[in-house]
Amino acid sequence: MFLRHELIHYKNHDLLYRLMIEVVQKIHWFNPVIYAFSLKFYEMSELACDREAVEGMDTTQRGQYARLLSCAMSGNGMVRMLASFSSYQRVERRVYHIMDQKKKKVSEVFALAMVMVLAICPVASYGAVSVTSWTENFLVNEYMKKHDVILEQEECITDNLGDTEVRMKGVFVGTVTRGDNTVTDFAVKANGTVFYTSESLNEGDKLIIAVMSKNINDSYIGGISDSSGRRDYVASMKGALVHTFTITKSGEYEIFFQGRNGSGGNDIILNGTISIE
Repeated sequence: MFLRHELIHYKNHDLLYRLMIEVVQKIHWFNPVIYAFSLKFYEMSELACDREAVEGMDTTQRGQYARLLSCAMSGNGMVRMLASFSSYQRVERRVYHIMDQKKKKVSEVFALAMVMVLAICPVASYGAVSVTSWTENFLVNEYMKKHDVILEQEECITDNLGDTEVRMKGVFVGTVTRGDNTVTDFAVKANGTVFYTSESLNEGDKLIIAVMSKNINDSYIGGISDSSGRRDYVASMKGALVHTFTITKSGEYEIFFQGRNGSGGNDIILNGTISIE
């Protein structure tokens, strides 16, 4: 009887479907609905195999089949794993369906479950991704608060080179808006300068830069430049640059990064956040 049950699994390609669900579950690891659906699929596939395995059996034979399940449930760990036993409640449901000789429209129930899963998945995915994003921002902000005390002690340099020697050779990239802005694989030439498009900032606003290069030996500076070319910046330490700039005068400001790896050095790849509060 067990052999017949497993051959039905083989005929129905259940192992292939389970493998596909495992792959989807690994990709969508953050979505709790996928875990619930995979457990339900395993149970439904077992019920379907049981139903086909006892097709044409009388009550006595069905009872023998149910006793086999009961014996396997009380066996060692390997037997229980091969028989797909994860809880007594599931075995109870399987025995109930085995002994019930009335034909059930399992396919309709399964179709309804599929519709519910498809309806819930986008909501659950959005919620899971939102929580993940919130957690990432929270950790970055906590990191910045912890390390700002140290980096604030470093000298914040002011000069007026940005409008003449450096700014004209710089490269302009995207914009930075109020709130948190993610910096992902942001490339700065070894001895080049990049500017974000200017943003109107008010007196008292805070600009927080928290970035890390992929190479801790990279040397670079980062900061802000106003419309007159006045620059305020700090230097990186071991590939990291974390600093809070407080705006003392309302106006247009550009955020910039300048590589200091020297001529012939490697490009600098930055990741982190730029926040305007």
